[in-house]
Amino acid sequence: MRDREASLVISRLAAEIARTSEGLDIAVEEEHWNVFAQVDQVRFCAMLLVLAQGVDLKRLRKTPRGPKKPRTPRTKHTGKPHVSTAKLLAGALGLGPSCGSP
Repeated sequence: MRDREASLVISRLAAEIARTSEGLDIAVEEEHWNVFAQVDQVRFCAMLLVLAQGVDLKRLRKTPRGPKKPRTPRTKHTGKPHVSTAKLLAGALGLGPSCGSP
């Protein structure tokens, strides 16, 4: 059950409920809603469960993420795990490895 819940997009579910309830307000007369106002909580929950079984969960499912692209291999300094930016700048400016230290 958790997998199914995790795969739903809550915003899609909320939008579907909003569209449906707006349409029901227009299409169904107010006197027909009195049945739900007068029923006890246990029976109301049972009615909701019956209605929920008719929901098409495939329409509300998240779109699965595609596979990640592989990292591009390093082209420079392949043998070194880290290259100091200060040393690269010093080498480019001809200051040598001391980086201007006395």
